[in-house]
Amino acid sequence: MANEIQVTGLGTGITDLFVYIIQATGADIGKVRDVVAGAWDAFVLADLGDYDVALTEAGVSGIYLGDMPALDAGRYIVVPFQGVPASQSITAYYDGALMVWNGTAEVFDIDTSGRVDVGKIAGTAQTANDNGADINAILEDTAEIANLNNVSITEVNRECDTAISDAALATAASLAAVAGYIDTEIAAILEDTGTTIPAQITGLNNVSAQQVWDFLTSGIVLSDSIGLQLKTNVDALITSRNAIVPNTVVPDNTSIGAILTLIQAAGDGDVAAMKLIIDTLSGAATAGVFTETALENAPTAEMDATELWAALDLYTASGGSLKAITDALALLYSIQESDGFIDTSDPTQHQLVIHKKGDTATEYMRKNLKDASGDPIVNFTTPIGGHSEP
Repeated sequence: MANEIQVTGLGTGITDLFVYIIQATGADIGKVRDVVAGAWDAFVLADLGDYDVALTEAGVSGIYLGDMPALDAGRYIVVPFQGVPASQSITAYYDGALMVWNGTAEVFDIDTSGRVDVGKIAGTAQTANDNGADINAILEDTAEIANLNNVSITEVNRECDTAISDAALATAASLAAVAGYIDTEIAAILEDTGTTIPAQITGLNNVSAQQVWDFLTSGIVLSDSIGLQLKTNVDALITSRNAIVPNTVVPDNTSIGAILTLIQAAGDGDVAAMKLIIDTLSGAATAGVFTETALENAPTAEMDATELWAALDLYTASGGSLKAITDALALLYSIQESDGFIDTSDPTQHQLVIHKKGDTATEYMRKNLKDASGDPIVNFTTPIGGHSEP
């Protein structure tokens, strides 16, 4: 084998030009060929002397030639460089080229710029006859394409109709039938929207109250329906309802005076305040302001304290305005069963305190104590007296 490696384009007169070969495929891809050991190694600059293949210029042609080492068929990258391999020195790198090697010769090559040696494609140079046959085939195909431009619209439509028929797709006639049906349905919808529905709405707006009542009391007869309940429970003469007969017996002043007597006898208290309460009750009775319900439930005999409170509560719940009176009476009733003591915690004014029996925290009354001259009582030298419920 001789001069399979060729490098050009670098000028003439180069005497230190070499190449090394890189595996481009397989398990050793990227490794450099060690031509001394006949193996593939990882590139190490110190072993550059084992990798180089020397190139020699052919005369002064600028073409540098070298022998391809013994390699199996494959794809290899040939990389030119300048330097001194024995001294592990590289002074310049150049673009490499991809070589497809069949074991004895190059099949074709492509340099790193993408340039292809077409004379070596498939190992056989193309002749004029080969090229002419290819060109004739291309022209024939081009003529067939040109014929497509001569197809008329009529022919296109005919072919489309045939294809639609073959595929059982809708035809112009069937589409026209569908369009007619749609037009009919839309017209009916428009008729309902513009005439029928407005007329029905207008009819609903003209329904009278009597028509509603007649429908509810006669048209709706289902069990538990509103119409049946109205007809059964409401549609009857009002005069058939039970008449309310009020009790016209009104408590007189004598009965209310008896209440005053009971209150006065209950225990200590402000007689003037109790008198005011009784007078208010008497005036209310005389003026007839008691409600019908309160009068209907008035006692017919002498009331005890519980009955009195019940009567007053009923009166108030019926809308009366004597809530303050019932509160005052409740307070008086509480005072009747209360305890009391003199509060001397304030050295400038002693006070009388009335509180809930057994509960000093719940006070009913607190009054400042004064002597006959109206001065505050601040001490006691003689006990005045006291009161406590057993």
